[in-house]
Amino acid sequence: MQKKFKIDFYTIKRSDSSDDQRQDEKRSDSSDDQRQDEDERIPLNDDQKQKLKDYYELLQTILVKICDNLSDICDNFHDNAIHDKFKDNFNILQERLKEFAQFMNLIINDLEAKLQKFQKEKKNRWIKAGVSTLLSII
Repeated sequence: MQKKFKIDFYTIKRSDSSDDQRQDEKRSDSSDDQRQDEDERIPLNDDQKQKLKDYYELLQTILVKICDNLSDICDNFHDNAIHDKFKDNFNILQERLKEFAQFMNLIINDLEAKLQKFQKEKKNRWIKAGVSTLLSII
């Protein structure tokens, strides 16, 4: 029996320590939390979403094979062919995890660049709002 897992690949939420503190202060008002969460999401592009899904499926497939191998080993402990199949699948898993880690590093770098751009835009909006407010007061 194969279990299905679901992962939301659409966005990765930005978080840093100052955001965590602000989140703690705002927990009393859930609508503010929800709006803030929506405003601070950095979307993945379609290519990144598809690659994440592909890696997820590859990893899930090999993990299912490893679980099946372990089950077979329990049933037929003295069968060396089963042990060899397990080792092969485990080596495949290690290679897939290396590929996945490299891909995740690319995504992290991309998201860090998007985050810096987002922070600059946010700062510029605050400055413009402050200047606008000052000009309207004067």
